[in-house]
Amino acid sequence: MATLPEDTDLKVTMNPIIPWLVILSGASWFVLGILITTPLSALQAVFGGLFLAGSGVIVFAGGWFWWKHLPVVLRMTSAGLEVPRLKSTYQWEDIEEVAVQRIFVPKELKCLCVRIKLESRDKYGLPDPQQSKDVFQKMLSNFADTYDFRLSQQELLIDVECLKTEIERRIALASSRPPKAWLN
Repeated sequence: MATLPEDTDLKVTMNPIIPWLVILSGASWFVLGILITTPLSALQAVFGGLFLAGSGVIVFAGGWFWWKHLPVVLRMTSAGLEVPRLKSTYQWEDIEEVAVQRIFVPKELKCLCVRIKLESRDKYGLPDPQQSKDVFQKMLSNFADTYDFRLSQQELLIDVECLKTEIERRIALASSRPPKAWLN
């Protein structure tokens, strides 16, 4: 795996499968609407076919816009690990452990689990993992209750093993560089 320079920002977006399904359904609606309006069709419902084709164009355009503007799930900067869903940026020095756990719900689900150092948890206002209100997080807390946040493979565009390696590399780089106060 090629390593990135220390100051390179890396963003991980949401998996694009769902927007592509929206694009394909919009295209199929458009084709179906055109087929209904053609004179060769047995139905020849012109207004219904045009409505279906117009709806298909709108759905296609919405899916295309969504695909081009996928939400960022994780961003790695020189300052730290940013998780927009949690509205927080964790400094590399405050991350204690990064692990990949395999959870077997109907099928195997790989999750990237991150633990923040105990003395830094108050700085980020992290709640007790056992008192999370998210149903998915509650289910995962039964399997991995010692981690502060988890990202499932389904949310990410990149493999969690590669992501774990890159995060560990950035943690090692951050621990080897002098504190910012020394640089002034």
